[in-house]
Amino acid sequence: MKFVLIFLLVCILSVILIIFGANNKEEVVFNYLLAQNSYRLSTLLVNIFLTGLFLGWIITGIFYLKARIALMKAKRKIKKLTLNQDQRVKNDANLKIIDDKKRFF
Repeated sequence: MKFVLIFLLVCILSVILIIFGANNKEEVVFNYLLAQNSYRLSTLLVNIFLTGLFLGWIITGIFYLKARIALMKAKRKIKKLTLNQDQRVKNDANLKIIDDKKRFF
């Protein structure tokens, strides 16, 4: 259900953007660092939006991967510590049994 709502929202947004692009034929001059160029306003807005979206996903992906790697390391460390603790408990139990046997003999 959530997927359907998101899909409908994206479709509605796409239709609005297409209508906006079709009605907006104004040319604007875009000055960037080394040069300038003339673009249709709708094309310029779409390109800037997509560039920002792409960069945002890259940055989010980098932070997500960092978090996943940290989580995997933490899980590995917890597993290692749990195994060490289990071995210590077994060793302590064995030592206690040996101590108890020495007391009785």
